[in-house]
Amino acid sequence: RRSPLHTAMLEAARSVGRVLEGLAGDSKRFNKYAVHVLLLYMHIAEHHPAAWPASIKEALLPGIFAAIDACGQHELQQVHGMLSLGARPLFQALCSDFKRSYKYVGEA
Repeated sequence: RRSPLHTAMLEAARSVGRVLEGLAGDSKRFNKYAVHVLLLYMHIAEHHPAAWPASIKEALLPGIFAAIDACGQHELQQVHGMLSLGARPLFQALCSDFKRSYKYVGEA
């Protein structure tokens, strides 16, 4: 059974994920802000990994993936360049997960 705090955090993560997905729908306007969202997410993932129970991370990932999807190659390179050396492999893994499980790369 989950604690009330965990339940509240899970619902907040789902809400943030939905907000990010909604904002990413207008990628032309959102992509410059998506860089900041991704930098903040990576900072927390690097420096506070224990703060991310799997269920919270899973609830937030659709929004994070939407932020990645809103970015062009330039913005993703900008994020990569602004990350610490320790966070870069984490970001590369996140982008790999995005390509594998979120982004459609097949043919129509």
